[in-house]
Amino acid sequence: MQQWIKNEKACLYVCNPMTFEGVSLLGEMDVLMKDEEKRPFWKEEYRIYYANGEGMSDFTILKFRAIKGEYYQNFSVEIFDY
Repeated sequence: MQQWIKNEKACLYVCNPMTFEGVSLLGEMDVLMKDEEKRPFWKEEYRIYYANGEGMSDFTILKFRAIKGEYYQNFSVEIFDY
């Protein structure tokens, strides 16, 4: 979390090795720490991990914003922007 707070650049990569397909998304990661930002994501079953509820300081939401991406399939790459 501290790394994204200092530098919000991020990359997500998902692949299916069975079909040789993958997507790499480049963008920025927001670290949401305010109660009003976290509350919509809170579920009561989380209470076993966060005894103080959604206000607990280590309950954090990550919000990824893609800027561009690359789609890999059949040894070719397609680059796209958002």
